[in-house]
Amino acid sequence: MRDVTEIETSWQAEEPRRAGRGWIYLLVGIGLCLAAFASVVWMSFEEEDPARAKARRLEAELTPAGLDDHPPLRFANDELALTNPPFRRVIESDIDDRLVCGIEANGKSVAIILRPTERRDNLILSTTVGGKPIVVTHNYLLDTTRVFTGDSTEPIDLRLGGFTDSKQLVLLYQDVRYLQESDRIPLPDYPYVITTLRKWYADHPDTLLNDSEQRNDIMYYWPTYQE
Repeated sequence: MRDVTEIETSWQAEEPRRAGRGWIYLLVGIGLCLAAFASVVWMSFEEEDPARAKARRLEAELTPAGLDDHPPLRFANDELALTNPPFRRVIESDIDDRLVCGIEANGKSVAIILRPTERRDNLILSTTVGGKPIVVTHNYLLDTTRVFTGDSTEPIDLRLGGFTDSKQLVLLYQDVRYLQESDRIPLPDYPYVITTLRKWYADHPDTLLNDSEQRNDIMYYWPTYQE
């Protein structure tokens, strides 16, 4: 039979080993926590896909804020205008009754074919005519047109800003969104004519024509307007 002194001595010898294992468990736990924290931090700094990042940002811009002049949006966009598209001489086979937006500036004239497509609810075209900056905006859903000019000799950076629930076109200029018809857009209006190519060409035989595909090459986020 073991005496009490021997049992106590055995227990006392085991105590340091238990304490050592406790420290090991503690250090392992701390290491796992640090690894998990580092993983979270790394993921937070990882670059987000540009398309997803833009879509998430635009979703937050559906409600007007600051200097915005529009009701709540159904779609928010930030899409560049069709800038400096090609123009060419009119040939006989072109002449028909397609609608155009006709513009004259400094003795030069251009005709821009108005042509909606399945993927295009609007036209925003930025160019120069006779050295004058001109940007044409047209909403195919409501058949509304507005043309602007500016003081620079460079094309105007006016963008697609979105659509409202009532199908109104919203323009984006210098990070502020405006209804197409807003009187707060800080750009002067410019005169234009909506007519047929046949009639415009009869009055402007030297006109240049744009009938290219009215679509930009870079579109990160483009929801079409469907009921």
